Amino acid sequence: MSKVTQTESSSVVTCPLALVAPLPLTEHPAAVYLSALGLGSRPAMRQALDTIARLLTNNLCDAMTLDWAALRYKHTAALRSVLMEKYAPATANKMLSALRRVLKEALRFIGHKLRL
Repeated sequence: MSKVTQTESSSVVTCPLALVAPLPLTEHPAAVYLSALGLGSRPAMRQALDTIARLLTNNLCDAMTLDWAALRYKHTAALRSVLMEKYAPATANKMLSALRRVLKEALRFIGHKLRL
């Protein structure tokens, strides 16, 4: 699995949801999703994905450093609860929509790699 470490006053924090190495943009689920959007929608959805990544990793990752394919049901269920508590319904739904699309892209890449 992937890990990121961060030293904070002599304690080490690891993040199992972080990418070990950067992915090419053509193989990164968030980058592929964002590139399919119109220019006007990209900043808002990038911000939504950054927020999701930070919530999932205690501010250690953003949309481009999170390993989206490593997310499991427990992550998405907990995230949904947090978003519904913290944000207005329309905002939470927008963020969940972005998450769904990125997870679909991640699944496509996993399926493609399995066929190779």
